[in-house]
Amino acid sequence: MAKRKSSLGTRILNNLAAAVIPKLVRAYIGTCRIRTIGPDIRKGLGPHIGATIHGNFIPLTRLIGKDGYVTLVSRSRDGDLGSRIAINLGCKVVRGSSSSGGKEALQELVECARKGESPGIVMDGPRGPAGVAKPGVVVLSKRSGRPIVLFAVEAERSWRLKNWDKTLIPCPFTRIAFKVGGPITVPKDADWEECEQIRKQLDHTIKKMHQELREYLCR
Repeated sequence: MAKRKSSLGTRILNNLAAAVIPKLVRAYIGTCRIRTIGPDIRKGLGPHIGATIHGNFIPLTRLIGKDGYVTLVSRSRDGDLGSRIAINLGCKVVRGSSSSGGKEALQELVECARKGESPGIVMDGPRGPAGVAKPGVVVLSKRSGRPIVLFAVEAERSWRLKNWDKTLIPCPFTRIAFKVGGPITVPKDADWEECEQIRKQLDHTIKKMHQELREYLCR
């Protein structure tokens, strides 16, 4: 079924929101004291796959939004706004999700990675369960030959939305801890069982990273 075209008013509002929201979020997160814990292993690594969980996206807008990742955005109406926001953040956008256009979008990300770009992917999107990686990030690494780099972020004081991903909203002027993990590489000849083991490794690793950040912020 074709997606119904948005009205002119909706398109105008979306364009306005897409221009304003990135600036507001960057300014808001900019009031916080941000500390990177441990080395940023991306330095000298070359093209890779940046991966995180959906609940981290607000602070990561400030932390990695300008790093030029090729991002996967849903084909839904909400994705129309998300796509414009991502572009205004400096990202390249590929449209699709596990429920719509997923295979085509995944292949496009593979091609981007092979050409030397770095895809950015939300491992547990678009519908969860929260914190549980989908197989797509593993398949992307296997097909492209690019390593997976994980991003975790926590705030000393924050709110959590009551949605499926428990979106993290740091309080103004609080401390934020950011950590980069990996790299994790998927062999090109990995079978289904090995891919599943690596998927579970991603879940375990990013949970451990978040725990380390929470412990750091409690000091």
